[in-house]
Amino acid sequence: MHAQLKNNEAKMKRLNDANDRAKQLESEKMQLEHRVQAEETKSHKAIDLKEEAERRNDHLRREIDLLTHDKNYLQRETSQLTDQVSRL
Repeated sequence: MHAQLKNNEAKMKRLNDANDRAKQLESEKMQLEHRVQAEETKSHKAIDLKEEAERRNDHLRREIDLLTHDKNYLQRETSQLTDQVSRL
């Protein structure tokens, strides 16, 4: 009877230890899930910023193309007007 009591106490201790470890692991799991969520948020922000930078870059390239076109047009016009003035 005394041996059975000792055996039951040992089983209870192991069960309590297992429960404590399970609680600890659950807590670590929650912390890791929060960290993953935070990293996913950072990743989404970085992707959004990258996409915005790409859109801005495309806009600026189009603007440069238009300004280059305008510059070339004005250079041709200036050249033509200079030629006309020189003929006068």
